[in-house]
Order: sequence, then structure tokens, then C-alpha cells
Amino acid sequence: QSEKVHQKEMQVILKQKLQHEQAMAVLDTIRHTNSFLTVITNDGDISINRALLLVCSPFLRSVLESLPSSASSSESLVLPSVNTKSIINLEKVLMEGSLSNPDRDREDIEDIVETGLLLGVE
Repeated sequence: QSEKVHQKEMQVILKQKLQHEQAMAVLDTIRHTNSFLTVITNDGDISINRALLLVCSPFLRSVLESLPSSASSSESLVLPSVNTKSIINLEKVLMEGSLSNPDRDREDIEDIVETGLLLGVE
């Protein structure tokens, strides 16, 4: 009985490791895409990784995929209630899994969460 439990635990661990490796491979591919989306915020414009948003946000994926393919080169997203710092930090969290400075202001973290919710990030 104990041997079967051990085998099952090993299978779960191996499956998790494989899933992690696959996720890292997908993120690596996304990092190297040259597809960007312009986001117009309350303090300027910024280009962010379009593929990353398509993977992380079912909402944006449905909106952007409904546009004609000829429009993809001129896509812009207007977010007047968001600042560029929040967009940069959200992209960093989605790409790297965390922020480089864990002692961030509580307000910065709240802005990142709010921006993610606004964009439909899951």
C-alpha cells in the first residue's frame, strides 16, 4: 500500500515539474515575440507584450481576436484610470511571476491588482 502511495506522489511531482517546464517554455516564447499592444494611460503611452495579454486575459483575447487581422498593427487600448507604472509592473508580474522589489508600496501593489482585474487577467 505504501509503495503505491509513493508511486502516486512521484507521478504528481513529475507531472507538476513537467507542467512548470512547459509553462516556462511558453513564457520564453512569449518574451521573444515582437507583437506589441499600445496602451494609452493617464500619464502616457506604453507598448506591452500583446501575446502575454492574450495568454493571461480571456477578456482581451476575445476582444482582440474579434478585430479584423488588418487592425492588429494599429491596436491601442485606452485606460484613462491606469498609469504606466501599473502597466509596467503588471507585465513584469505576469512575465516573471513576481516583482523584483517585494517592499513595494501597498498602493503600487493595489494598482497592479486593480489593473489586472480591469484587463481581465486570470
